[in-house]
Amino acid sequence: MCNGDDNGILAANIRNGRAPYAYVWSNGMGTATRDTLSNLGAGTYTLTLSDDLGCRDTTRITIRTPPPMVVNCQVLADVSTVGGRDGQVILRFSGGTGTITLNWGGAQPGNVIATGPDSLQLGGLAAGTYAASFMDTNGCLDSCSFTIQEPVCNLQARLEIQDPACQGANNGEIVALISSGLAPYSFGWSGAGPNNDTLSNLVAGNYQVTITDALNCQLTLDTILRDPAVLNLSCQTIQNVRTVNGQEGIARLTFSGGTAPFSSTFVVR
Repeated sequence: MCNGDDNGILAANIRNGRAPYAYVWSNGMGTATRDTLSNLGAGTYTLTLSDDLGCRDTTRITIRTPPPMVVNCQVLADVSTVGGRDGQVILRFSGGTGTITLNWGGAQPGNVIATGPDSLQLGGLAAGTYAASFMDTNGCLDSCSFTIQEPVCNLQARLEIQDPACQGANNGEIVALISSGLAPYSFGWSGAGPNNDTLSNLVAGNYQVTITDALNCQLTLDTILRDPAVLNLSCQTIQNVRTVNGQEGIARLTFSGGTAPFSSTFVVR
């Protein structure tokens, strides 16, 4: 019988007297020709018994309900990082009848940190919702559930780039600029670059970085460094000097590609 149930049974055990017997129960059922009552709740019941000779006997009996089973699941710690397994919970249980057993519907999650006659503390829990069912010796059931949370990620960043200055040069640079997240940060660059926010001495090409913060939140960014167009230069003599040491010579310089602005230097030989 569980607390609050109406499944109690009373049965009269008669010794001596002469049949037939009449049964008068105090529960309002009046005279009955049976010696057993069922589906009873907790309380005190009186039975008055009469036999065929008019002899009577009265007895009282109390059906007691067991204490209610009370269970509680309390989260002590959520996981500290995304994907972490360091959540903790304590399960408390009391009441019921006899030994209380715990059923997870599968393998017990996490690991046991502490245990007592009316409590169980678990650690090593991943984020998620868990449900625990408790059953006492009478088969009475109660349950509780709990949710282990993980941190909310707010890692944001952008890449600032500097293309190589000349075709084929290796002086490009990429800087990761973080605007939000939780320090410290780690940087995983493509091509096994250094673990910092800047990648230098780069040629043109595709680059990627994965940034991880203290909560294990991750953000992956891609960028492309491009070479400038090849600088092409051509020289054309338009007019030679006409006299010794003259300065009336004319030449035309034509250039394309490269990156503006342009500068030029003339050497007379």
